[in-house]
Amino acid sequence: MAGIDLRVDNQGTASFTDKTLTGGSIFCKTGSSLITNGRTVDQVLNGQVDQAYFAYIGANADKVDHIRLLGNNVFGFEDLAGGGDKDYNDVVLKVNLSVV
Repeated sequence: MAGIDLRVDNQGTASFTDKTLTGGSIFCKTGSSLITNGRTVDQVLNGQVDQAYFAYIGANADKVDHIRLLGNNVFGFEDLAGGGDKDYNDVVLKVNLSVV
């Protein structure tokens, strides 16, 4: 399955209603990532990004958790190295799923 890319400008909010998940698959936050400063996945793969964080702590260069479950289908992201201010409100993602 291709990734679902969500992008929001600094201090911005957005709603995405056109994303579809195909049935018969398992979806989890382990594939979640945060790429800081408006960078792209291609830049990460080419080593051009110094701050990309993942749900799996072992994949983070600073060995710190950058994605937390804040509530029912609500995920908070911390965008600073070393856990920054540990507020996990730099990006907040709420997922509402419905059967179509």
